[in-house]
Amino acid sequence: MGLFSKLFAGTVFTFKPDFSKTEYENWLEYLHVGGTDSEWKELKKRNHWKFKPDPIEKFSKYDSELRPVFSEYGELIKIIKEQWSVLYNSNNYTGQLAQTVESNCIKAISYYKEIQSIDIKYNQDLMTGSPAFTKLALLYERQGNFDKSILVCKAACKVGIDEKSRLKRMIKKAGRTPTAEELKLIDN
Repeated sequence: MGLFSKLFAGTVFTFKPDFSKTEYENWLEYLHVGGTDSEWKELKKRNHWKFKPDPIEKFSKYDSELRPVFSEYGELIKIIKEQWSVLYNSNNYTGQLAQTVESNCIKAISYYKEIQSIDIKYNQDLMTGSPAFTKLALLYERQGNFDKSILVCKAACKVGIDEKSRLKRMIKKAGRTPTAEELKLIDN
């Protein structure tokens, strides 16, 4: 039944949406059988229809949520790499620049975790690897603070970053045996 049968039959056609399809697909079908856009909006509102999420809309939401966090993270990683180069060449791992690098790494790690939670929320592949964990663990190692370096390595391993070899090295440098939790992280 098309538009002419609707107009000339004198009866109003009924439309049963297919909820296994997206709203867009149902809307196209509704227009195909003679409905109008304004009628569609009214029907949808009146019947409180909820449709399968549109993959394009879902990705658009994911992208709009991820983009600002990822941009901040990316800019911070660029700054950390530049600062690390200066820090490495100065060989001064306890001065003001070292404190700035430490602060920036901690902030970048926070962004990284936020990015991973957004990836999980939208069922996307998780981002793997971050120089922020590596640089922070390395900074603590160069400062001789092996326990802090161990904590960073453990945190990295827990979010899927392979810092197992550094973790083993830091435990050895700290002069102790690994805990049960640490052994589990190293063996996985």
